[in-house]
Amino acid sequence: KGKPVKSGDVQYSYTFTGWDKAFDNVTGDITVTAQYQQNNLPTFTLETIEVAAGDQNQKMMVSLENNPGIAGLQVILEYNDEVLVIDRVSTDEAFSGLSYQKPANYKTGCTLLFYGAEPDEILDDYAFYIRYDIAEDAPAGTYPVKMILVKAYDVEQNNVEVVIINGSVVVE
Repeated sequence: KGKPVKSGDVQYSYTFTGWDKAFDNVTGDITVTAQYQQNNLPTFTLETIEVAAGDQNQKMMVSLENNPGIAGLQVILEYNDEVLVIDRVSTDEAFSGLSYQKPANYKTGCTLLFYGAEPDEILDDYAFYIRYDIAEDAPAGTYPVKMILVKAYDVEQNNVEVVIINGSVVVE
């Protein structure tokens, strides 16, 4: 089993199977062919949005694919809170049956918590959105918005492994 590998803003993990002692004494160049096997893990994707300094009431949608019936999600949100001023997070179609617990304040490092006994329907759609304003004096640039998984679980309280594809806000 390997360690997680990060490629861009997508986190992957890898596992070697079928490895045996056949390579223990290799002393020269060798070509090893690996087979990629796609997993169908639930995947949250944050949009990348283009905005201008001072733009108000912008939305970053967070989509969910391969939803197995997530009944709870806890993530830490990291972003530049001097450029992005978040004022609301709201559930959308895929999380329509879940409740949202608002953090004490929307600053980088805040926790977003979604929970419920059971989702209304199991959908692949937008899970939630983040509404924000852009600071009037925001310099042009790309500002990453990252979610760090704390926990995801299904209706039976089983942990669910998920993939998170982070997004960004591009101030032009």
